[in-house]
Amino acid sequence: MPKLNTQRALCLTGAAIVFVWFVAGAAWWLSGYESVGAAIADSWRTLTSNVMNLIVLSDALFFVLLVFAWVLRDARERGWAGARRWGWVAAMMIVGCPALLVYLAVRPDKLPAPVRVSPAL
Repeated sequence: MPKLNTQRALCLTGAAIVFVWFVAGAAWWLSGYESVGAAIADSWRTLTSNVMNLIVLSDALFFVLLVFAWVLRDARERGWAGARRWGWVAAMMIVGCPALLVYLAVRPDKLPAPVRVSPAL
């Protein structure tokens, strides 16, 4: 793991705060329903009841795909192999923003660009 500096510490702190908020929010959301199925069904009805909700959701999904693509490219540039890169994408699919913040905190420094030597004439 790279050396912990202020920026990395802030990313880890932010990840912990956002994760706690997500868990508390999910518990609060579920407490208003008799079952998880009822909560999901009501949320789906609310989401699909207004076209603007679907526009906002599709925009958010597009942004998420851009973040996934950026993480895959950034991890490759930092020397991580395929399974490790895709593991971070899977973590972001499961946990969301906290996984992205942890990635930003633990990613290694960028590898130096290879020096291209032109052949001697």
